[in-house]
Amino acid sequence: MKKLLLVFVVILFFSCSQDNKVPGNIIEPVRMQELMWDLFRADAFITNFASKGDTAFKQLKESVILYRQVFEIHKTNKEEFKKSLDWYQLHPVVMKRILDTLQGRQSKIMQERSKPVTTPPSDTLKI
Repeated sequence: MKKLLLVFVVILFFSCSQDNKVPGNIIEPVRMQELMWDLFRADAFITNFASKGDTAFKQLKESVILYRQVFEIHKTNKEEFKKSLDWYQLHPVVMKRILDTLQGRQSKIMQERSKPVTTPPSDTLKI
């Protein structure tokens, strides 16, 4: 009975680990993380700078342009991104790793920005 339980646990372990292996037709996690980071930055740019006072249609048009540029930079397209995002949403363990890394990256940037600006000491040389 113990051997059967051990075999079951080993099979369960390998099936779970194989389930989170990223297939070849899906954007790998590091690339997906960089792609999502740039898409988030594009959204922030549109929200905070590019679209102040613009209509919703113009904002949408700007975001489409920026998204295309991000996809070109990362040598991918909307369809490949969508297919990959769908896969990651079905594999929350892998998606959580990506999102945690992005959150850590953002937190680090926010910490850097919140550091007080120090001014160099004034020159004490009297002339």
